[in-house]
Amino acid sequence: MRRFLRRFRNHLTGLLRFSFDLLTLPHAEKREVYVCLTVDGDAGRNLHAIGKGFPLLLKIYDRFNLQGRVSWFINNQDEWTTHYPHFLEAILKRGDRIELHCHIEDLIREDDYHKIYDHVKKEKEVLERFCQDIIPGYRVECFRSGRFDRSAKMFAALEEIEIRYDSSLTHGSSFMIGERRIDDRDIPHSTSCYFLKPHAYKAPRKDQTTIVEIPVWEPFPRFKKIKNGENDAPIVITNLIHPFNLVTAGGAVNQLVRGYYQFILRLLMRVPHAQFVNLLEAGERWRKMHV
Repeated sequence: MRRFLRRFRNHLTGLLRFSFDLLTLPHAEKREVYVCLTVDGDAGRNLHAIGKGFPLLLKIYDRFNLQGRVSWFINNQDEWTTHYPHFLEAILKRGDRIELHCHIEDLIREDDYHKIYDHVKKEKEVLERFCQDIIPGYRVECFRSGRFDRSAKMFAALEEIEIRYDSSLTHGSSFMIGERRIDDRDIPHSTSCYFLKPHAYKAPRKDQTTIVEIPVWEPFPRFKKIKNGENDAPIVITNLIHPFNLVTAGGAVNQLVRGYYQFILRLLMRVPHAQFVNLLEAGERWRKMHV
């Protein structure tokens, strides 16, 4: 109950601030704004999450004409390629993106680079083989860890596996993973994306990686936290939902969450200059301005 109340308070506060930003900013000095809708394809402990939550999300996105603009981070530990191949085919045929989502909290805690590398590489290759049967040459290029966990060795492994965009960090949040405090409040706010700098995570190298971090706004973007960049870099707003958020443990539609999520989408569509694009496309456009 305490966790629910804390999240409710955060969402209510974020909603009020976001609404105020929309009313008071003219906006953002006419910089381009990319809205990236992302879905973490976890079942969690909900047996109905994927079977009922996935079609419900598709209906919502169809209602808002968002085909081809959603990034689905697939956790294949739930055996999507085996039990839900028709869902993955539907994602690709809509023009949406399939990206990689791994819960590797135990491996991060072990701090074993080779175990992280082997696990993520294997999961990436499984998804790519499936996708390439439908779209030849398809590559998974974006990654998100479970529970926003991370480590320097994870980032090093991602770079070696040729992940180009990570979305495992938040924009200014502070939270607990087990007994560890994760604090993203000191991440630079001058931009909504940035090249990862491993030395900030006590990595052995001092130069930046080739990975661009596209953090998740939780729960709403704060435009006033993004300063004017000299190069007028675009603002990227990344939103996140899980299929299990929309379905109760008994398999019924959670009408409250469904209505709230659609309300969020309507608000995001009111952002001046906003373009809804998938995460890879937003990252590629941002990278072009920084290379």
